[in-house]
Amino acid sequence: MSKLGIGHYQISGVLGYNADGAWGVHGGISVPRDSNGNELVYVEDTILPDGAIELKITHRQNTHMPARLQNRRIKSVDEQTYYTDDELY
Repeated sequence: MSKLGIGHYQISGVLGYNADGAWGVHGGISVPRDSNGNELVYVEDTILPDGAIELKITHRQNTHMPARLQNRRIKSVDEQTYYTDDELY
């Protein structure tokens, strides 16, 4: 796996996802969840022509939830700024 930038990765030396359905949708990619079962990140994946898998990971705030339950991740302690929904991290 190579880090191409903030929230941007590439898995090389593979031929895409496992074709075996036992691995689940998209070869078994799963993302972290909070205690309410809400996903904490978005994953955008692309299979490249050489079989490598490109991943872009972005913040998921879950704005459909009440404010006290939203996934607010602090970006900078000094300035008290937070990641916005769908921001790379």
